[in-house]
Amino acid sequence: MDSAFDSRGLLNEFCSEIIVFSNQIKKAALNSSRAQSVLSVGQAVLELVEERGPMTVPGIAAERSSSRQNVQIMVNRLARFGLVEVVTNPNHKRSSLVAITAKGQAELQHFPAQWDPKLGIHVT
Repeated sequence: MDSAFDSRGLLNEFCSEIIVFSNQIKKAALNSSRAQSVLSVGQAVLELVEERGPMTVPGIAAERSSSRQNVQIMVNRLARFGLVEVVTNPNHKRSSLVAITAKGQAELQHFPAQWDPKLGIHVT
């Protein structure tokens, strides 16, 4: 009887460890997919800022024919991942500049397609 109880205890402990490990894998996969999603959505912003240099959010929005609010959301996400940084604009007190970071430049190397601002599409 004791061996059956011990086996059950070991089995429960083993299952608990598998559940914890499974949750860790799910969390890592979720973080990875979030990062990939942010990168693909913000690729155009990264490429534009890399090509033109630091720009304001309204400037990026105008260039992309997008709303300022949508660009601000993208910039905030990219900044959370360290791909862009918001820096002081010497020409305007309230409208900061968005600049690509070294990490953002490195991440751009992983994208197979390039954003064509004139066509408004990715081309390979």
